Amino acid sequence: MKPNTLVLGFYDHSVPDDYFLHDPAFRDARDNNDHFGVDLASLQAHFPPVRDDETPKNLSEQEYVAIISDALKMQKNVCLARGFFAMDRKGLLLSKTRPERVSIDVWPLNLLRPDSTDYVDVCSLFLLQMACVLTMVASWKAARLRIFLCIEPGDGSWVRKEEKLRRLLDQLRIKATIKIVTWEAVGPSGQASADHVSDGYLQAVNRMILDQGFHTAVRFLYLPRPPTETTHSQRYLEQLAILTEDLGPTLLIHGLTPVTCTDL
Repeated sequence: MKPNTLVLGFYDHSVPDDYFLHDPAFRDARDNNDHFGVDLASLQAHFPPVRDDETPKNLSEQEYVAIISDALKMQKNVCLARGFFAMDRKGLLLSKTRPERVSIDVWPLNLLRPDSTDYVDVCSLFLLQMACVLTMVASWKAARLRIFLCIEPGDGSWVRKEEKLRRLLDQLRIKATIKIVTWEAVGPSGQASADHVSDGYLQAVNRMILDQGFHTAVRFLYLPRPPTETTHSQRYLEQLAILTEDLGPTLLIHGLTPVTCTDL
């Protein structure tokens, strides 16, 4: 299979956690070679220590955003993972026996472009499919899949929009709960472009997401395309950082690969 998805760690000031230190295959020295026929010293040489709090980053903000842009130009899907070091794996397994089920929350709308209301573009469908695949994993089967439909205050067509989204989920055979959320707590959403979205708006959206996710184990958010101008790279990362602040395990996804078909 040809790789078509790039997964990157989020660009922030968090110190990376070296998970290999907890894996016996890397942590414990053994006389015999591993399953790949590589001795322990050679194996560790290919995986150098991660950056600590005093080590500067290897990439600048512009270089990091350029990697995202280049991957999209090469028609690769891009995922940015933030906060997964805080995932409670033991709690996830115990959730099967608890009355309150953890949830997988999906926000398939470009939250940096609140004027966009399209839930059926390729990126949104890829987002839904990724979350659906997670629910098929044995340790996640007890989790609820929740999809959030954002509407304007006083929008009388929300019932029609919910029915349209429900029909789409039925066609895709995705079992999920649709949650209706209004922009009322966020404020005016008529922004011209992502470049002009204010910090106040992003903070309000962040609070809205937090308020909807008391038992959320992981969140899937729409990753907007990076700016074409490299001078805007820092602002782009600032927006993503504000949007996902304190959300816990979050996967920002921009999908280009069609993964669903409703024409059959």
